Amino acid sequence: MRYNCRTVGISSGKGGVGKTFSSINMARSLGKQGKKVLLIDCDFNLGNCGFALGLKSYKTILDHLKGERIETCVTELPFFDLLGAESGDLEILNGKYNLTENVLKVIFKLQKSYEYILLDFGAGLDEKFLSILAYCDERVLVVNPDILSIKDTYALVKVMKEKFGVQDFNLLANKVKNISEFNKVRKVLGGVAGKFLNIELKFLEYVSWVINTSSGLEGDKRRVNICLEQDFNKVIKCFIDDNTAEVLPFWEMGKKQDAFFHRLRSN
Repeated sequence: MRYNCRTVGISSGKGGVGKTFSSINMARSLGKQGKKVLLIDCDFNLGNCGFALGLKSYKTILDHLKGERIETCVTELPFFDLLGAESGDLEILNGKYNLTENVLKVIFKLQKSYEYILLDFGAGLDEKFLSILAYCDERVLVVNPDILSIKDTYALVKVMKEKFGVQDFNLLANKVKNISEFNKVRKVLGGVAGKFLNIELKFLEYVSWVINTSSGLEGDKRRVNICLEQDFNKVIKCFIDDNTAEVLPFWEMGKKQDAFFHRLRSN
Protein backbone atom coordinates (compact mmCIF):
# COMPACT_ATOMS: atom_id res chain seq x y z
CA MET A 1 0.00 0.00 0.00
CA ARG A 2 1.32 3.43 -0.91
CA TYR A 3 1.64 5.63 2.16
CA ASN A 4 2.09 9.26 1.21
CA CYS A 5 2.38 11.07 4.55
CA ARG A 6 5.80 11.02 6.21
CA THR A 7 6.15 11.80 9.90
CA VAL A 8 9.33 13.65 10.86
CA GLY A 9 10.28 14.04 14.52
CA ILE A 10 12.53 17.02 15.31
CA SER A 11 14.32 16.92 18.64
CA SER A 12 17.56 17.75 20.45
CA GLY A 13 19.51 16.55 23.43
CA LYS A 14 20.01 20.06 24.80
CA GLY A 15 17.70 23.07 24.96
CA GLY A 16 18.50 26.37 23.30
CA VAL A 17 20.01 24.93 20.13
CA GLY A 18 17.36 26.35 17.77
CA LYS A 19 15.09 23.31 17.54
CA THR A 20 11.78 25.16 17.25
CA PHE A 21 13.42 27.69 14.92
CA SER A 22 14.57 24.77 12.75
CA SER A 23 11.17 23.04 12.86
CA ILE A 24 9.35 26.17 11.68
CA ASN A 25 11.85 26.85 8.90
CA MET A 26 11.81 23.24 7.70
CA ALA A 27 8.00 23.35 7.57
CA ARG A 28 8.08 26.66 5.70
CA SER A 29 10.72 25.43 3.24
CA LEU A 30 8.74 22.26 2.47
CA GLY A 31 5.59 24.32 2.05
CA LYS A 32 7.28 26.70 -0.39
CA GLN A 33 8.16 23.66 -2.48
CA GLY A 34 4.46 22.89 -2.81
CA LYS A 35 4.25 20.20 -0.12
CA LYS A 36 1.25 19.99 2.18
CA VAL A 37 2.74 20.27 5.67
CA LEU A 38 1.46 20.12 9.24
CA LEU A 39 3.67 21.16 12.16
CA ILE A 40 2.64 19.75 15.55
CA ASP A 41 4.09 21.36 18.67
CA CYS A 42 4.84 18.34 20.85
CA ASP A 43 6.39 20.26 23.72
CA PHE A 44 2.99 19.73 25.27
CA ASN A 45 3.14 22.11 28.24
CA LEU A 46 5.91 24.48 27.13
CA GLY A 47 4.75 25.10 23.57
CA ASN A 48 6.70 27.75 21.68
CA CYS A 49 5.77 27.35 18.01
CA GLY A 50 2.76 29.65 18.11
CA PHE A 51 4.66 32.30 20.05
CA ALA A 52 7.64 32.08 17.69
CA LEU A 53 5.29 32.56 14.75
CA GLY A 54 3.83 35.69 16.32
CA LEU A 55 0.34 34.24 16.76
CA LYS A 56 -1.81 36.00 19.34
CA SER A 57 -4.28 33.12 19.70
CA TYR A 58 -4.53 29.59 18.36
CA LYS A 59 -6.08 26.24 19.21
CA THR A 60 -4.02 23.44 20.72
CA ILE A 61 -4.20 19.69 21.04
CA LEU A 62 -5.74 20.23 24.49
CA ASP A 63 -8.79 21.84 22.85
CA HIS A 64 -9.19 18.64 20.86
CA LEU A 65 -8.87 16.46 23.97
CA LYS A 66 -11.61 18.55 25.58
CA GLY A 67 -14.02 17.75 22.76
CA GLU A 68 -13.33 19.93 19.72
CA ARG A 69 -12.89 18.29 16.32
CA ILE A 70 -9.20 18.03 15.47
CA GLU A 71 -9.72 19.74 12.12
CA THR A 72 -10.97 22.90 13.89
CA CYS A 73 -7.87 22.99 16.12
CA VAL A 74 -5.44 23.28 13.21
CA THR A 75 -4.32 26.83 12.39
CA GLU A 76 -3.77 27.56 8.69
CA LEU A 77 -0.66 29.62 7.95
CA PRO A 78 1.13 30.62 4.76
CA PHE A 79 2.95 27.50 3.46
CA PHE A 80 2.03 25.14 6.35
CA ASP A 81 -0.52 24.40 9.09
CA LEU A 82 0.07 24.35 12.86
CA LEU A 83 -1.34 22.34 15.74
CA GLY A 84 -0.13 24.26 18.77
CA ALA A 85 0.63 23.28 22.36
CA GLU A 86 -0.21 24.70 25.77
CA SER A 87 2.03 26.59 28.17
CA GLY A 88 1.76 25.92 31.90
CA ASP A 89 -1.52 23.97 31.96
CA LEU A 90 -2.18 22.23 35.29
CA GLU A 91 -4.26 19.40 33.82
CA ILE A 92 -1.36 18.42 31.57
CA LEU A 93 1.07 18.83 34.46
CA ASN A 94 -1.02 16.51 36.63
CA GLY A 95 -1.12 13.84 33.92
CA LYS A 96 -4.84 13.98 33.19
CA TYR A 97 -4.32 13.13 29.50
CA ASN A 98 -2.33 10.37 27.85
CA LEU A 99 -0.63 12.67 25.38
CA THR A 100 1.51 9.97 23.79
CA GLU A 101 -1.45 7.94 22.60
CA ASN A 102 -3.47 11.00 21.67
CA VAL A 103 -0.75 12.49 19.46
CA LEU A 104 -0.52 9.20 17.58
CA LYS A 105 -4.29 9.20 17.16
CA VAL A 106 -4.12 12.76 15.80
CA ILE A 107 -1.50 11.64 13.26
CA PHE A 108 -3.76 8.75 12.26
CA LYS A 109 -6.71 11.10 11.73
CA LEU A 110 -4.83 13.80 9.80
CA GLN A 111 -2.36 11.77 7.73
CA LYS A 112 -4.54 11.71 4.62
CA SER A 113 -4.52 15.52 4.44
CA TYR A 114 -0.74 16.03 4.44
CA GLU A 115 2.43 14.91 2.73
CA TYR A 116 4.58 15.75 5.76
CA ILE A 117 3.73 15.91 9.45
CA LEU A 118 6.57 17.52 11.40
CA LEU A 119 6.63 17.11 15.18
CA ASP A 120 8.57 19.62 17.25
CA PHE A 121 9.52 17.86 20.50
CA GLY A 122 10.89 19.24 23.73
CA ALA A 123 14.60 18.83 24.36
CA GLY A 124 16.04 16.10 26.54
CA LEU A 125 15.12 12.55 27.50
CA ASP A 126 11.45 12.70 28.45
CA GLU A 127 10.00 9.25 27.74
CA LYS A 128 6.64 10.55 26.49
CA PHE A 129 8.54 12.51 23.82
CA LEU A 130 10.88 9.65 22.96
CA SER A 131 8.04 7.13 22.51
CA ILE A 132 6.50 9.24 19.74
CA LEU A 133 9.90 10.11 18.26
CA ALA A 134 10.59 6.38 17.91
CA TYR A 135 7.48 5.93 15.76
CA CYS A 136 8.27 8.71 13.32
CA ASP A 137 9.33 7.71 9.83
CA GLU A 138 12.37 9.98 10.13
CA ARG A 139 14.13 11.85 12.92
CA VAL A 140 16.03 15.13 12.71
CA LEU A 141 18.24 15.98 15.68
CA VAL A 142 19.34 19.61 15.97
CA VAL A 143 22.87 20.11 17.32
CA ASN A 144 25.18 23.10 17.88
CA PRO A 145 28.99 23.10 17.70
CA ASP A 146 28.96 23.58 21.49
CA ILE A 147 30.49 20.57 23.27
CA LEU A 148 27.53 20.23 25.66
CA SER A 149 25.13 20.07 22.74
CA ILE A 150 27.25 17.39 21.09
CA LYS A 151 27.42 15.39 24.35
CA ASP A 152 23.65 15.55 24.92
CA THR A 153 22.91 14.67 21.30
CA TYR A 154 25.03 11.55 21.67
CA ALA A 155 23.09 10.68 24.85
CA LEU A 156 19.79 11.04 22.96
CA VAL A 157 20.99 8.79 20.13
CA LYS A 158 22.23 6.22 22.66
CA VAL A 159 18.92 6.09 24.54
CA MET A 160 16.88 5.89 21.33
CA LYS A 161 18.92 2.92 20.16
CA GLU A 162 19.05 1.04 23.46
CA LYS A 163 15.40 1.57 24.47
CA PHE A 164 13.59 1.62 21.12
CA GLY A 165 16.00 -0.01 18.67
CA VAL A 166 16.14 3.13 16.50
CA GLN A 167 19.33 3.48 14.47
CA ASP A 168 18.53 6.02 11.74
CA PHE A 169 19.03 9.71 12.50
CA ASN A 170 19.40 12.88 10.46
CA LEU A 171 21.61 15.53 12.09
CA LEU A 172 21.04 19.24 11.48
CA ALA A 173 23.92 21.39 12.67
CA ASN A 174 22.63 24.87 13.57
CA LYS A 175 24.51 28.08 14.45
CA VAL A 176 27.60 26.96 12.54
CA LYS A 177 30.18 29.61 11.64
CA ASN A 178 31.81 27.86 8.66
CA ILE A 179 32.37 24.54 6.90
CA SER A 180 35.40 23.80 9.09
CA GLU A 181 33.27 24.00 12.24
CA PHE A 182 30.61 21.81 10.62
CA ASN A 183 33.23 19.19 9.74
CA LYS A 184 34.43 19.16 13.35
CA VAL A 185 30.90 18.47 14.59
CA ARG A 186 30.49 15.73 12.02
CA LYS A 187 33.84 14.17 12.90
CA VAL A 188 33.36 14.21 16.68
CA LEU A 189 29.68 13.21 16.88
CA GLY A 190 29.79 10.86 13.93
CA GLY A 191 32.96 9.29 15.27
CA VAL A 192 31.69 8.44 18.75
CA ALA A 193 28.32 7.22 17.41
CA GLY A 194 30.11 4.92 14.99
CA LYS A 195 32.65 3.66 17.51
CA PHE A 196 30.44 3.07 20.54
CA LEU A 197 26.94 2.60 19.06
CA ASN A 198 27.76 1.23 15.60
CA ILE A 199 25.49 3.88 14.07
CA GLU A 200 26.23 5.92 10.96
CA LEU A 201 24.65 9.32 11.43
CA LYS A 202 23.34 11.19 8.38
CA PHE A 203 24.37 14.83 8.44
CA LEU A 204 22.22 17.30 6.55
CA GLU A 205 23.52 20.64 5.32
CA TYR A 206 24.31 23.04 8.15
CA VAL A 207 22.57 26.31 9.04
CA SER A 208 24.91 29.28 9.37
CA TRP A 209 25.40 31.40 12.44
CA VAL A 210 24.09 34.70 11.08
CA ILE A 211 24.68 37.63 13.42
CA ASN A 212 21.86 40.09 12.90
CA THR A 213 23.06 43.58 12.20
CA SER A 214 22.43 46.24 14.84
CA SER A 215 21.63 48.86 12.21
CA GLY A 216 17.94 47.97 12.17
CA LEU A 217 17.74 48.65 8.44
CA GLU A 218 15.14 46.60 6.58
CA GLY A 219 17.63 45.77 3.84
CA ASP A 220 20.03 44.24 6.38
CA LYS A 221 17.23 42.19 7.93
CA ARG A 222 16.19 40.90 4.52
CA ARG A 223 19.76 39.79 3.76
CA VAL A 224 19.82 37.79 7.01
CA ASN A 225 16.45 36.16 6.22
CA ILE A 226 17.53 35.31 2.67
CA CYS A 227 20.72 33.71 3.94
CA LEU A 228 18.82 31.54 6.45
CA GLU A 229 16.17 30.62 3.87
CA GLN A 230 18.88 29.47 1.47
CA ASP A 231 20.44 27.33 4.19
CA PHE A 232 17.14 25.65 5.05
CA ASN A 233 16.38 25.04 1.37
CA LYS A 234 19.70 23.15 1.21
CA VAL A 235 18.77 21.24 4.39
CA ILE A 236 15.41 20.20 2.94
CA LYS A 237 16.93 19.16 -0.39
CA CYS A 238 19.46 17.00 1.43
CA PHE A 239 16.77 15.57 3.69
CA ILE A 240 14.45 14.66 0.81
CA ASP A 241 17.30 13.18 -1.24
CA ASP A 242 18.36 11.00 1.72
CA ASN A 243 14.83 9.84 2.63
CA THR A 244 13.13 8.85 -0.60
CA ALA A 245 12.33 5.22 0.20
CA GLU A 246 8.67 4.33 0.57
CA VAL A 247 7.66 3.84 4.19
CA LEU A 248 5.04 1.67 5.81
CA PRO A 249 2.46 3.11 8.19
CA PHE A 250 4.09 3.18 11.60
CA TRP A 251 1.52 0.74 13.04
CA GLU A 252 2.64 -1.92 10.56
CA MET A 253 6.32 -1.81 11.51
CA GLY A 254 6.85 -4.96 13.52
CA LYS A 255 9.89 -3.79 15.45
CA LYS A 256 7.88 -0.98 17.05
CA GLN A 257 5.40 -2.78 19.27
CA ASP A 258 4.59 -2.06 22.90
CA ALA A 259 1.55 -1.86 25.15
CA PHE A 260 0.37 1.64 24.35
CA PHE A 261 0.60 1.02 20.61
CA HIS A 262 -1.42 -2.18 20.88
CA ARG A 263 -4.11 -0.17 22.64
CA LEU A 264 -3.98 2.49 19.93
CA ARG A 265 -4.51 -0.08 17.17
CA SER A 266 -7.43 -1.67 18.99
CA ASN A 267 -9.35 1.63 19.41
